[in-house]
Amino acid sequence: MSTRQGLVLTLLVLLAWAVTVAANPPAAAPPAHNPVQVEMQALQAAMQQSVAAIAAGDVRGLPKLLHAVHTAGGDTNKALDDGRYHPPQGKDQLETFRRLDHAFHAEMIKMVKAARKNDVATVAQQHGVLMSKCHACHAVFRHPPAAR
Repeated sequence: MSTRQGLVLTLLVLLAWAVTVAANPPAAAPPAHNPVQVEMQALQAAMQQSVAAIAAGDVRGLPKLLHAVHTAGGDTNKALDDGRYHPPQGKDQLETFRRLDHAFHAEMIKMVKAARKNDVATVAQQHGVLMSKCHACHAVFRHPPAAR
């Protein structure tokens, strides 16, 4: 195969891939049904963006995303206060849930402060701290994952 034929074949494969991706976009997140799901969807978006921002070396855009998580957290607390929401597991441990949530948001504020200074190393460190806090809370309060 000549170089020219190889180039044409490569371009055709890339074009086919682009058409396939355009015809089958990734599925959007399902709509949230309660305040915690809204908060978790905002958090997931912020954490995914933080990975990309850390890799790019520019984390200054993260405070806005993290503020959306903080705002959604306020709605979660209101729902807890008025009884509209209870964690799926550990319903008798509501104070522990609130304590873990408060600690999480305190660590998130550290990430926001570092992001405002474009302190990529501290943002990366706080990303790890936040992920460990996610896991700790989910281990107690989230429904167990479905068996595969």
